[in-house]
Amino acid sequence: MNEDKDKMKEMSFAELLDTLEVPEPYRFPYEDYKIIGDVSEIDRIIYTPGIINLDVADVASTLSAKAVNYLSGATANGERAVADAFAEAIDKLPIKPDSISKMLFQIWLPRDAQYHISDLADMLKGVSADIDICWGIAYDELLAAQQARVTLLAVGKN
Repeated sequence: MNEDKDKMKEMSFAELLDTLEVPEPYRFPYEDYKIIGDVSEIDRIIYTPGIINLDVADVASTLSAKAVNYLSGATANGERAVADAFAEAIDKLPIKPDSISKMLFQIWLPRDAQYHISDLADMLKGVSADIDICWGIAYDELLAAQQARVTLLAVGKN
């Protein structure tokens, strides 16, 4: 029994996925949408297990085939890293917040993170009540302590 345990190694989720024999991985049908930004971030959201998971259904219900979809992201440091990264991701969008109909965002944190998500809640109060919002939280092993990253998918109004 101990021999088997010694042979086992710890692996990341990505390494585990690589060991699975799947003929062809699912890829989101980006060609059905006008998306401005790095679409690989959508795959990253879909395939990264999180504390609060976002999945294919969340992405599909957020994207619009009739409007322009925008992806942006930002990383911030410090006690207000989550709120600051979110604010910067919003600022990077080529449209103003009042031109957004739907929004999906993923908050990326290091495993040892201890943040005050209440700062983000306060910021969301300042975003239009007309925006449908979906969000999740996942770990990012590349982030240092007191860092946070936000990936934002925003849909313009028709």
